[in-house]
Formats: sequence, structure tokens, C-alpha cells
Amino acid sequence: MKRLSLAHRLYIILGLAVLTTGSALADIPLLVNYQGRLADENNQPVDNDMYEMVFSLWIDSTSTDPADMVWTSGPSKIEVINGLFNHALGTNAILTSDIFVNRTDLFLSVYVEGFGDLEARQRITSAGFSFQSLVADTAYEVAGDPYLHADGDTLRDHLRLQLAGGQMAGKIHVGAGGADLFLYNDEHNSASLYGESYGSLYLYQGDGGRTVILDGRSYSGGLLSLRDTSGTTAVELDGGKVGDAAVILPEGSVNAIEMLNEPGIAHKEAHTTAGRYLETSYMQFDSVSITIPGPGYVFLLGCAYIMFNEDVSTGAYVQISDVITTTTYIHAMYLYYDGTGVVGNTTIPVSLQRVMYEESAGTYKYYLQARRTITAAVNVYIARQRLTAIYIPTSYGEVSTAAADPGDDPDATMVSFTDETGEEQTAWVTDLRYYELKAKEARLKALEAELELEKARDEAAERERRD
Repeated sequence: MKRLSLAHRLYIILGLAVLTTGSALADIPLLVNYQGRLADENNQPVDNDMYEMVFSLWIDSTSTDPADMVWTSGPSKIEVINGLFNHALGTNAILTSDIFVNRTDLFLSVYVEGFGDLEARQRITSAGFSFQSLVADTAYEVAGDPYLHADGDTLRDHLRLQLAGGQMAGKIHVGAGGADLFLYNDEHNSASLYGESYGSLYLYQGDGGRTVILDGRSYSGGLLSLRDTSGTTAVELDGGKVGDAAVILPEGSVNAIEMLNEPGIAHKEAHTTAGRYLETSYMQFDSVSITIPGPGYVFLLGCAYIMFNEDVSTGAYVQISDVITTTTYIHAMYLYYDGTGVVGNTTIPVSLQRVMYEESAGTYKYYLQARRTITAAVNVYIARQRLTAIYIPTSYGEVSTAAADPGDDPDATMVSFTDETGEEQTAWVTDLRYYELKAKEARLKALEAELELEKARDEAAERERRD
């Protein structure tokens, strides 16, 4: 009988094609792709032809005892071209996965018609068995591998993940109470997921410092903590706490663009019933200061009593201003008193309001001002005055007002009128929302510039770390 060359007899590549699956492990049929090369004593490929072959699996490398054979394909006609052939084991005779259970080694025997059994059986170890985890509901002992367990997809001990160059990429640690997962970048711990501590996730920066903590905790509620490069807590959300203690944010980190600042109020009033006489030029009879956290509107409310004790007709102006001025504004309140034939005091309550828009955070002061209109009418005075300032961060509709200066609002409209004293006045009607949108646009640009600068710093730091 002609013999085949031993040195180049077989080149085996094992692969897997799953035809069907089932709930019972032993019922899963498999196809294992087997490729080989047949050559003669001179390492020349055998003639192109159809050859009858028989494949069988043995638990021993040399035994001929039929009891040691666990599977045979039966005769198969296989085409050989240039010495190369390909056959799917399991095509003729079903090859089931139970054949591999708890067997660390099997040996493949190949019989070729006209040549007989090839002299050496091919040992199939973990490379041939590892495919089973892809097709079964459970995993198997893999050629003595201590990690996988035949009773299920059970990891018995720790598992290490390595890159092609052998560097540590990760590991799974199985402890007494649970499993933990550790991932690495450049052999530095970059993420840790703990199952033993009620579910915790830690993320690390390049130098190993912990910067993100997400902790399920046991009975205290969830915790999210973000730390800066030095490890100091910068942002923290604690589901186990209430009120201000539940949230930690850096000072000044709440941006009015994303989160509206809360409204605030400031109030000032006179605590006396004694009146103060009005002059013919404006005097400041009350003032209020308010500190606002960002751009926004200041809604001003003022009230007082104006008292006349004259027997002649006269008048008085009351207004709210953000500057000490002698100018009468279009929004000033005018009171007329006809004192002809009147004996005794006449008291008139007055209420007025004004809306201002301030384009930046800071402290602002506003004044309640008043004056009389007739020089000879000296017995005109003010009492019980009060002034309130309310900060409102944004508008929800038109905020129209009149001002002596149009500012840079291109849509401001000039109006002219004659006031109560017969003087010609000019003012500009403007929608304060123009200044709100302008301020928001400026803040957005500043924020974008800050983010770009921060990004550039991070990129520079990363380049320095790599170098």
C-alpha cells in the first residue's frame, strides 16, 4: 500500500458552523470544518480525484480498541485538488457536543482509501473545544483550563485579559460575595466595576486619580461624585440626603443660560409719619440696593403720601431713578392740587413702578425722588415713603418702557410730548428684551471661548503626558 508523507501530511484548521441549537446540551449537532493536504513521500500532492475518507475521534492516540472510539463519520467521498481537501465533520454522521464533555483531549484519525490510516492521529485540545461556548447554553471544561465549568457558564476564579503584546487590558475578579471588573489603559487602571459593594463604578484619569464615582450603596441611596484633577469633590449628587446637602456644586458653576437664577427681593421703607418738605428740584427721599446674581430685570415699586397745605393750586412729581438727577422722566407720576378756597391739609396716596434691565451681576441702587412745581407753594411734603426692588432673571413677553436715551436698540422709537407743566419732553420707547438677548449672546460667546480654552489645555496636557 502506498504511504503518504508524514512531514506534510495534514494542515488542520478547525472552525465551527452551528446548524441547530437546543435546550439539551447533548442534543446540539455541530459541524467542524476540517481542511487537510495529502502528499506523497516526495512531498508532492496526490493526484486530483475523489477519495473515500473516514474520520474518527478517539480518546487515545494509538488504541485500536473500538471502546476507545467515541465517534466516526463513516465513508465519505471527498474531492482532492492539488493535494488539498475540505470536509465538514458531522455531515454524514451527527457530531454532537456531548462528545466533548469533560474530555481534555481527543485524537482525530483519518483513513484515506488506497493509503490506509494516516500514521499519527491529530490531537485536538482547547483549540478544538473552545467553540462549544458559542453554541451551548452551558460551557465545558476546556482542555484542563480552570476558568470554565461544565455545570454552566461559571467562572471559577479570576480571569485576565491581555493585549496582543502581553500588556494587561483587564481582569475579572471573583470574590466571596460577588465579581469585580477592572479595565486598563496603558497598563493603568481606567475603570473599575464592583459587584461586591452593591454596584459601584469608578473611573480614573491618566495618573490613576479617581475622578468619577457612581455608587449604588446598600441602603443609603445612590451617589454620583465628580472630582477635579487633585481628587477634591467638585460635583456630587447624593440620593440619600435632602435639601442643600444632597447637591454639591462649584461656586459660580450654575450658569443662568442653562438654569435660571431664582428671583430675589430688596425693600426699604420710612419708619416715621413725619413728613419732609419738597423742593422745586428733585430730592432723594428713599433708596434701595439689591445685589443680583446675573443679568436680568429689576422690577421697582414705590409708594408714598404727598400732602398739600396750601390755598393755591400747585403740583408735585414723584419718580423712581437709578441716578441722582434733576430730570423728569416720562414714567414720573404727576399729582395736581387745586388749593383755591381750600383750608387744611389734603393727603394724596401715590403708587408708581418702573422696570430696569441690568446686563451683569452686581449691586444696584435705586432712588425714590420727588419735587414740587410751584415755588410759592412751600407747604408740600412727603411721608410714609417705601421702595421695593425685585430681581427677575428672564422675560416671558414684551417688556416695553420709555427712557431718555435709546441706547443701542435699533428698534427704539422716539416720542415727543408736553408734560403737565407745559414743557416739551422727548423720550425713547424700547423693548428691554433686546438687552436681555444681547446679554445672553455675549454670555454664550464667553462660555464657548472658555470651553475652547479648557479643551486646548486638556489637549496640551494629554500631549505632554504621552511625550
